[in-house]
Parts: sequence; C-alpha cells; structure tokens
Amino acid sequence: MDIKKAIKKSGFTISKVAEKLGIAQPSLTAQLINGTMSLSRAKEIADIIGVSLSELVADENDQQGISFVCPHCGKPITLHIDK
Repeated sequence: MDIKKAIKKSGFTISKVAEKLGIAQPSLTAQLINGTMSLSRAKEIADIIGVSLSELVADENDQQGISFVCPHCGKPITLHIDK
C-alpha cells in the first residue's frame, strides 16, 4: 500500500501525521515523494495511524518491495513482504 494512501485511508492527513511527528508537512511530503524515509519514521507513521508496519509498506501490485534509507550509513534498504 502506498503510505500516502494508507494515511488517507486511516482518516488522517499528511499534515496531521507530520504534526504528530513534530516535523513540517513539506518535509514529510518530500520524504514520501523522494523515498528517503527511514524505517523508524515509517514505523512511527504506522503507529500514529494505527496499522502495522507491514500493512503500511505492503504493496499488492509491486513485487519490488519498498526502499528506505539506512539512518546509520545512508545506503538504501529494500524491504520485501512475503505473504
């Protein structure tokens, strides 16, 4: 599932989630668009909107997985969800 779609489906807005994260809405939007979100940030979003991390990042149409940036080394990490 697209994170933006999951936020909307859960009854939240990107602005409201950004507020709960303590960051500016444009910053969260940039992370969503550019794919530069850390796994820990995705977990925070999942907790805020009340879904599991796997539900948040699962994409039934995309077998490629979802990519995050390692907060320690900055290298991309691709997460694959097996069903």
